[in-house]
Amino acid sequence: MGRLFIEDFGGDETFECRNCKIFLSNRHELVSETFRGATGTAFLFNKVANIRTGDMHERNMMTGKHFIRDVFCKKCETKLGWMYEFAVDEEQRYKEGKTILERKYITETILNKKAGSKEDNASEYADLSSPSPSPPPAEDDDDDDDVDADDDANLV
Repeated sequence: MGRLFIEDFGGDETFECRNCKIFLSNRHELVSETFRGATGTAFLFNKVANIRTGDMHERNMMTGKHFIRDVFCKKCETKLGWMYEFAVDEEQRYKEGKTILERKYITETILNKKAGSKEDNASEYADLSSPSPSPPPAEDDDDDDDVDADDDANLV
């Protein structure tokens, strides 16, 4: 089998496979959040990484006939959505080459700029399984090792 090549084009707000947490895309590549997939809400992206595509086939959708390829997570093989290859209707051609990812199968992670760490956006896209870690205690940088500023109130 060989090594799995993982692509990550970064960003402060990224989308990942819900199952294995591999990077898929970022908010900059997001075109629309108003699409519908087989499982409900779906997102349309310009560019998606770390996917495998299936064979092209014809599918009749609410917006007309399209030729699509199902897309799967490169790491865990979860079916994530589909890629538009060709739209029969001229008005739908803007979708060609773009990818639909179903919300049920992805999570959005937002980079916490202050702390420089990732945390899940629990309010809308992801399940927050554990609370954010508390910051480390402040270091005592004064030269007086035997009395801290907080201890001054106790001295009489």
